Amino acid sequence: MSLSLSDLRTRTRFKADESSAAGFVTDAQLDLSINKGCRFVYRRLSQKFENLFIKIGFTEDIAAASINTATDVITVARSYASGDPVVYTAGTTVAAGLTSLSTYYAIRVTATTIKLAATLELSLSGTAIDITSAGAGTHSISRGRFSTVASTQAYDLPPEMMKLVRIEYRQSGSTSDNDWRKVPHLNISSDDGSNYYPLREGYLPEFGYAMVGNQVIFKPVPSQAYAVRIWDVPLFKKLVGTTDVPGFDEDYCELACELAAIDLLGTSGEPIFGERMKLFEVENGLLNETSVNRDQQPDQMVITDTGGNDRYGR
Repeated sequence: MSLSLSDLRTRTRFKADESSAAGFVTDAQLDLSINKGCRFVYRRLSQKFENLFIKIGFTEDIAAASINTATDVITVARSYASGDPVVYTAGTTVAAGLTSLSTYYAIRVTATTIKLAATLELSLSGTAIDITSAGAGTHSISRGRFSTVASTQAYDLPPEMMKLVRIEYRQSGSTSDNDWRKVPHLNISSDDGSNYYPLREGYLPEFGYAMVGNQVIFKPVPSQAYAVRIWDVPLFKKLVGTTDVPGFDEDYCELACELAAIDLLGTSGEPIFGERMKLFEVENGLLNETSVNRDQQPDQMVITDTGGNDRYGR
């Protein structure tokens, strides 16, 4: 179970021997240290347990009738957290106040409703965009999903992405998850897309990819529309609201609180923070050593025939 920001504040104050909310540490100062501690723990965990933090690209259709222009609330099928980045794509007529193919940030209202903000900061402060018209047709919001355009080579990767894990594509008209195919990674210096490795039996990819800054480029350049989805590990999302959670287990939350308390002690000039830092390193090492490494094997599927003979890997 992950602890909320409210719980993290209480535990950090206790560890820093500053249990009174009226003490020298304000909630704003406390939150800076807590987010610093959580960010450190998140990076350590996402390196060791990558599979637990991977996000898979998605697209969700939004009917024009699902947009309430009086309240700016959008009814959705997925559950979003405040700060989640999404790309809005217009239906037949754009919703006034929004721009098609632009990135916005969700403001969670309920489990099935959101508003949209222009920036991450505005999302976390609850400042929504004023949507004055619902537009027409079926809109969509997505993250890590897009379609290639003929003769276009470069495409934006998800904002707030820490690590790219996998890219897949399928024919644009397909709706089956069985049709997704992994796009092979190419050396950025490759002159063409002919040096795919490894080649797989019965499957020749249309193109490969390389990363350039915060974009992915395809070689050779796609000649038609393909659906593409991204698998990635996002950056840690700042905790702002008292009910926000860092998304990792309570044991690791305790470690984040320990580091936050050390940060506060160092800021206040307390000499004990050096000793506490040594203790933190010991606790961090023990927790990592005793953790179970869950399903971190490389993705490999062995296909067998009716006689039980291995045919090929994928």
